[in-house]
Amino acid sequence: RGTDRAAVAAALAELDADAVAVQEVRDVEAFAAVLAQASALSGRRYAATLAPSCRGRKNGDRLRVGVVYDAARLELVASRPLSEGDSCPPGQAP
Repeated sequence: RGTDRAAVAAALAELDADAVAVQEVRDVEAFAAVLAQASALSGRRYAATLAPSCRGRKNGDRLRVGVVYDAARLELVASRPLSEGDSCPPGQAP
């Protein structure tokens, strides 16, 4: 069973937020399509910065975490990954 992308886009548009944290993003291209749909619904210009989480998946792909932001209101100055390598840093839960 997959994610209902239209429902995610509608929820994001309904939040009407300048920035929202996201987690467990599996398909970056599909997520970009969700952001485009949310932008069209809300009149905002949503963009995202995503980084691999320290938590992997069984097939070796890593989930992504990040921030969705309205590029018309906020400027991304910098971003960095939460972890380097394949395991979580000490003290950071998977």
